[in-house]
Amino acid sequence: MKVEAATAQTQLAPLAAWVKELEEELTHMLGSEASRAAEASQVKAQHLKEEAEASRAEALCWKEKAEACQVETRCWELKAKESEAEVTRAAEASSAVQTVLETEIEEHEALKRAALSTCEALEVEGV
Repeated sequence: MKVEAATAQTQLAPLAAWVKELEEELTHMLGSEASRAAEASQVKAQHLKEEAEASRAEALCWKEKAEACQVETRCWELKAKESEAEVTRAAEASSAVQTVLETEIEEHEALKRAALSTCEALEVEGV
């Protein structure tokens, strides 16, 4: 039995060495794959970071444009209010002028009637 055990051990020794070599080679291959995967992940992460920064810069640009539009809109609103006030003042002035003109017309009509009455009275008297 000792002889058989010794024979089995001598036969197993090359197999054990081969298994150890395979384990080392597999460990090396897995390490290389993990290293390549880590490098690819770092490259992808850097790319995503750059895209995020570009997106942020673009968002800030659009925000500035929107704020400028808000300022411009506010200016137009103020100008519209000023114009509305001017139109209101013009309408009020026009109404006042119309009232004055109507009064002038009424006075003119009264003077015209008085003049006609005077002319008729003078004709009756024969003058």
